[in-house]
Amino acid sequence: MKTNKKSEETIVDKKKQKNPIVYALTVVILVVVVVTFVGSPVAVNIGGGERVVFGRWANKPIVFFPDLSNYFAEQVEIIERNSTVDRSSPNFDQLRHSLRVWREAFERTVIHTAILWKLERSSVTVSNSRIDRMLVNHGPYLVNGEFNIDRYNNTPISERNRHRVHIRDSLLRQQYIDDIIFGIKTSQHELDFISTMGKNEITLDIAYISFNEFPENEVISFAEENIDLFRSIELSRITILSSRRDAQRIHSIVAGNPDAFRDTAINHSADRFAGIGGDMGRVYNHDLRMELRNRADVETVLALRRGEVSPLLEIHNGWVIYRCNNNPQDFDLSDPDSINIVRNYMTIYELGIIENYFLQRAMEVKSATDFRSAAARNNFTIYRTSSFPINFRNHELFRRAEIENAPMDLRMINFNQDLLERAFSLRENEISEPITLGNSVVLLSLVERSENEDFSNFLNSVWPFLLQQAAGQSVSSFILESDRLRDNFEAVFTQHFF
Repeated sequence: MKTNKKSEETIVDKKKQKNPIVYALTVVILVVVVVTFVGSPVAVNIGGGERVVFGRWANKPIVFFPDLSNYFAEQVEIIERNSTVDRSSPNFDQLRHSLRVWREAFERTVIHTAILWKLERSSVTVSNSRIDRMLVNHGPYLVNGEFNIDRYNNTPISERNRHRVHIRDSLLRQQYIDDIIFGIKTSQHELDFISTMGKNEITLDIAYISFNEFPENEVISFAEENIDLFRSIELSRITILSSRRDAQRIHSIVAGNPDAFRDTAINHSADRFAGIGGDMGRVYNHDLRMELRNRADVETVLALRRGEVSPLLEIHNGWVIYRCNNNPQDFDLSDPDSINIVRNYMTIYELGIIENYFLQRAMEVKSATDFRSAAARNNFTIYRTSSFPINFRNHELFRRAEIENAPMDLRMINFNQDLLERAFSLRENEISEPITLGNSVVLLSLVERSENEDFSNFLNSVWPFLLQQAAGQSVSSFILESDRLRDNFEAVFTQHFF
């Protein structure tokens, strides 16, 4: 039987490899841990041989004890020993590192305890002769690789008993793991189906245009047709959320003495402007329409003159009082900032207008005889993907669509089910219907279909490990999310490490 030390080091080495499938298999270590005897006690802040309970699984305590035969302590040392963290780095955080190590050791111990609890209820046993063989071949009594009777006889009986219990538990756990994880059966049809998914690939040309390219003349046209939305006024505000009576009382104060508005806002207003005396700065017609419950009240506010206080007005969750700090102004399209003001408004409230504009442009590209030329005329950029299979949500088993210098919208194409369905339904050189992708519109053109002949061989080589990974994750999740687990790790760790 291989020692746990060798298993742990092998898995840690695999983590360093770039193959994501191999890396993902390391999750199995939460369950697959075989017999080991570590070389020295773990050094922690829990001193004096203290027995510390971090939680319970059913009626079994999750115990740390700084002893070689305590599973929790053993796992802390194994994880620490195999850690690749650079302790000399100026960014090294000892407390955060210890938290990670101890949390992982705790979860391994929970899984270990839960498995033994289940096996005890199933009356599964290990023979004494098998335990004897393990002690002789792998126990702590070896000298130069051979069992030493003097070391055995010189070991206290209590410690020998702990070693026997340790081996018995490890053998029981290993049998459970062999049955649950390594005994999985699967259908060849399932393997063939996944092989076909990963083997069939496509390459795309994607014509892309961002909503940021919305032309200035279209912005000006919208502003001219909706100029009233951008009338503005400089205001201060007091917001009252408690009751109408309170609102009326506060209004009577500032209506009779507008100079008291700032102090009243600081003392009584219930909004984010209270701390600066209610000063809102410049407010647009469309802002007031969003805030005030009654449309007629918008015109009331926009009719105020400098220094005047508004009537008490209703908002959607209370009442508001305004004071005019500067007279209303009509919107000046000749101002250099006006285009950005309107563009920002459209991006937030009229995105449909922008989207429809680009969808119409995309249809012109789709209907043209020369896809690339039409895309260039309409300011679309063409991006070519690498060859990739259908891979919704970027599963690590399959290749991902790589696009050089791609904007963020295109980096997320494997998370767009509609786009993938359309892409893999295309015939060669066929152009898709326009697709809205975040804040952009794209058209897809199928360049070619191809087959990744290496994928089947790769899948066959990793398939057993994938099944073990899935089983390990399932067992781990079932145990760590069970109602039988009482997890006091955070409180206990904080008590002993802070």
